[in-house]
Amino acid sequence: MVDQCRRGHHHQRRHRRRGESEAKEEMSGGSDLPEEILIQILLKLPVKSLVRFRCVSKSWDSLITHPSFVSLHLRHAMAGHDRSVILLRHYSLTQRKERNTLYLDGESFLEHQELEFPLKTHDTYYLAGSCNGLLCFSDYIINNLQVVRLIYILGKNWSVIVPPEVEIYELKTNAWRGIQTAVPYVIPESSSQAFVNGAIHWIGYNPADRRLKVASSPRSIVVLFDMQDEVFGEMELPKGGDYANRLNLSLAVHQDLICLLHCHPMEEDGHQLYGVCWVWVMKEYGAADSWTKLFTINISEHGGIGRILGFRKKGDALLVTHNDELVSYDLRGQRISRLGLYGVARSFEVIPYMDCLILV
Repeated sequence: MVDQCRRGHHHQRRHRRRGESEAKEEMSGGSDLPEEILIQILLKLPVKSLVRFRCVSKSWDSLITHPSFVSLHLRHAMAGHDRSVILLRHYSLTQRKERNTLYLDGESFLEHQELEFPLKTHDTYYLAGSCNGLLCFSDYIINNLQVVRLIYILGKNWSVIVPPEVEIYELKTNAWRGIQTAVPYVIPESSSQAFVNGAIHWIGYNPADRRLKVASSPRSIVVLFDMQDEVFGEMELPKGGDYANRLNLSLAVHQDLICLLHCHPMEEDGHQLYGVCWVWVMKEYGAADSWTKLFTINISEHGGIGRILGFRKKGDALLVTHNDELVSYDLRGQRISRLGLYGVARSFEVIPYMDCLILV
C-alpha cells in the first residue's frame, strides 16, 4: 500500500470566488466591521489564536470552522510559509521513548517545543507523507481531503501482480472510491515519496518494460500520480547511473525541486550503510535531460551514512550516521555538525511544520 496526502488548495478560480463569498457572508454577521477588513484581520492571525476564538460564541465557532475560511487561511499561510520550523520524530536512545519535537531551523538547530502525539510506537506505524501541515501514516489517517492507496496482489514466488487496485479516500464523504485505470507500475512499499508540482512521486518500475533490463530486473523509473487529474505517469532517471538496486534510491524535495538521492552501499558489521551519496535535482520539471548533479556526500571516513532524511532551510542535509546519530551536513563545505541527537535509525522522520485550521 502506498499512501499520500493530497494538497487541499487546488480549486478552480470560480470555486475560489464562490468560496470566498460564502466565507464573507458567514463572517459579516454580528460585526460592525466591513466584511473585507474582518476577513483580512482573521487571515493574519495564527492558528492557536483562531482556535481559542472558537470558544467566544457559536457564531465565531461557525465562522472559523467554515470550510471556505479554512481554505482561505491555508492558502494565506502557504504563501507566507518560510519553512523555518521542522517537526522531528524519532525514538530517542538516550531517553528510551518516542519524541515528536519542533526545532527552529535557523543558523542553529534549536529545540522549540515538545508535541503530544497520538502514535506512541516507532515499530508499527511509519510516515507515508505530509502536506499543508497535515500528516498521513500507514494504517492511521489524519489527513486533509484525500489519501490514495495502491493495493497489490502477490503471485507465485512472491511476485507482484499488476495492475494494482487504486483507491482514493475522501474525508468529506468518509468513503473509498476506486479509480478505473490500468496501472502498469510496481511501487515497492519501501519506496520514499516526494510531492512536487501537484503530483506524488515514487521510485518504481514497469515489469513489462524490457528496455535496459539489468540482472533480470526491470529498469528503475520515477512513477508519478497527478492528484488533480488522477492519472499516472513516469519520468526517466539521470542517464548513466546504475539503478538496478532500488533500495539505494530515494526521492526528496530540495528547494521546491524533485531530488534524487543515489547512494553507494558499504558493509560494516553486517549493517547496510552508504559511503557515498549523489544528490541530483530535476531543474525543469518533466524534462529528463534537466537532471543535474548538485552535490556528492562522502562521509565514509566517519563510518558511513545510515539514512538521508531531507534538507534544511539553508540547504544542509540531515543525515543519520552509522552510530544512529542525527547530524547536519554542509553540502558545499562538506562539514558535519553534530546535533546531539541519537535514535533508532528507521524511526527518524523530518517534516516541514506549519499550523493549519483543517479539523479532522
